[in-house]
Amino acid sequence: MKKSELKALLRNMILKQQVEENSLEFYKSMTKKELKAFVNQHGGFTKGKVQTLSFSPTEEEKNLVPEGAFSFEAVLSDESINMNGYRILLSAWQEGFAKYFSEYEGLVYLQHDMDQPIGKTLDIAVDEEQQVLYARGFAYDDLTEKRVSRGLVRDISTGHIPLEILYINKDTNEEKTPDEFFDLMRDMVDRMFDEGKKWSEIREAIVALQELWIQTHTKVQIIEYSFVSVGANKNAEVKRINALEKLDNEIPEDMEIENEENEEEVIAENANTTQTKEEKTD
Repeated sequence: MKKSELKALLRNMILKQQVEENSLEFYKSMTKKELKAFVNQHGGFTKGKVQTLSFSPTEEEKNLVPEGAFSFEAVLSDESINMNGYRILLSAWQEGFAKYFSEYEGLVYLQHDMDQPIGKTLDIAVDEEQQVLYARGFAYDDLTEKRVSRGLVRDISTGHIPLEILYINKDTNEEKTPDEFFDLMRDMVDRMFDEGKKWSEIREAIVALQELWIQTHTKVQIIEYSFVSVGANKNAEVKRINALEKLDNEIPEDMEIENEENEEEVIAENANTTQTKEEKTD
């Protein structure tokens, strides 16, 4: 692999997540498998936990919870780094769910199947002291085949897509856009190649840089959230995926990288070739 090709892969790895906001119909047109693949490629699933269930609504809840439904309170998320190596600001969660309420009626699904709505969210709130996001709502246990009341389904999992991303230095709180972060990584890779470093050393440095600059989602689109038997991740329960393993998914550890003398010319040539192909397609 040539150095220009390596940097193209790194750039794609950094920039591919952020996508444009789409309509609910766009996501509903996908099969369950397609939806999960799309969310996993561009965003992720965050695991929460049901805190309380009530199958006997209080007097206050009777005006909000339909007959035959149970009420629930759940922790949806916090601002800590999840197993995929990024975090979502609570303000982003709040804004995302506000739109989810207004456009998607706050629907709650079963096992990430958008053809299986089982209830609705009543409200979302941030616990300022504990810095966690809470949800309160109701669902119908008969639509889950009584799996909630039997204790088989007690997790909450939220599918989300990042609309705006920043990289924030965990030591200094300095912020960089994805493009700025890529420039930082590109310059580091260039310098290490010039110093004659091996790919194994560059690989370690890339991971260290990713761990120093935390990918932070500042605006997200909530696709759906569901009662599930096994949630996607939970900071206290599942360890973070090893960053080296994530990098190896994009670029194999034993990859040999060729340092090009006229790299800028190669990059320009590749860009012109891509542009020509696009013009022909149009």
